[in-house]
Amino acid sequence: MALKTYEVHRKKICCTTHYAKLRTSDTDILKHFARKVGDIDTWRTIWLQQPTARIELLPLLWQFRQRQTGRLPDKIYALLPLANDWGQEQALEVHYEWGPAHIYTDLVHLLTFTTLCYR
Repeated sequence: MALKTYEVHRKKICCTTHYAKLRTSDTDILKHFARKVGDIDTWRTIWLQQPTARIELLPLLWQFRQRQTGRLPDKIYALLPLANDWGQEQALEVHYEWGPAHIYTDLVHLLTFTTLCYR
């Protein structure tokens, strides 16, 4: 909703006047926000409009690879709820008690098996 509100109000005459008064650094932050939320919304829309669409983890990881997180495992774990196609493997499980190396090894094992055996 925040993205939609931003897009609508940025184009309204009453708001464009205020938008034009913002510093470039502020408008850059707003544009960055809109782009990032828009990426996520694209996947949400696919999920909702095409419930039978196969969404694999690897394309999600590729799409969101530039995202920064406070914790390295969140680069993976934040995307797990969006994936619905795990091939013949079970879905990746969240293990915050593991170190990043173990988590990434688990991910690579899953992706390697899925890529080699499922395709």
